Amino acid sequence: MFGKKVKFLQAWFLLGLFLLPFVFWPWAKIPYEIPKVWFFQKWVEILGLIACVLSLTKKLSPTGGPKKPTLVYLVELFCLVALLSSLLGVDFGKSLVGNYYRADGLLTLFHFTVFFLFLFFFWDESWLPAVYKTIAAGSFLLCYRDWE
Repeated sequence: MFGKKVKFLQAWFLLGLFLLPFVFWPWAKIPYEIPKVWFFQKWVEILGLIACVLSLTKKLSPTGGPKKPTLVYLVELFCLVALLSSLLGVDFGKSLVGNYYRADGLLTLFHFTVFFLFLFFFWDESWLPAVYKTIAAGSFLLCYRDWE
């Protein structure tokens, strides 16, 4: 991959991994789950947007190449079947958003799909040590806060 563009994409990816355990909103009915889902969705949207812009401007090319492997087709088929079943179901709005207390609807499923596609096409093995350190640092700081 290419220098600064990859570093920016990797930095955004690592920042989201680091911040996710700290996300909460004390005034929400469920202070952890809904804000974490909201944060995850926004983080993935920006991550996908950055990856798309860098790919379209040809400053960064996906490592997966132009062909779609079978796994990508299966994930896309699963999302299509989920969308069709919710369209044919009783309450499409409820299927789209999901349960209020969990936000586990199709929007979250599509965000997980975008996250999967990002990892599938842009993951580089050189990111692994940084991911380990980021998760460890976030976990340590979260636990350290409880020691006081």
